[in-house]
Amino acid sequence: GYGTWMNVLFASPYVGKRVRISVYTRTAGATRRADVWARVQARESPADGVGLVSKNVALPASSDWRRTEIVFDVPRDAVWVHYGVGLAGAGQLW
Repeated sequence: GYGTWMNVLFASPYVGKRVRISVYTRTAGATRRADVWARVQARESPADGVGLVSKNVALPASSDWRRTEIVFDVPRDAVWVHYGVGLAGAGQLW
């Protein structure tokens, strides 16, 4: 499966603005998928779906601490901003 840590923010302070999400990660022995992701959801967006905006950045299987950024615009009909990190398969992600 795919495990994720995520944070959910109300989008209202960010509507109509460009947002930058910056995270520091470290990986060790990721065998399938490790990534940083962000999405903007409308009220009618699927709970686990892409929504209005969706971006992700693949992480290397093993890396020292590194900074990853995702930049996106928040549309007017946004209700939530979700962002997180995820890992599928064996390995570690900090």
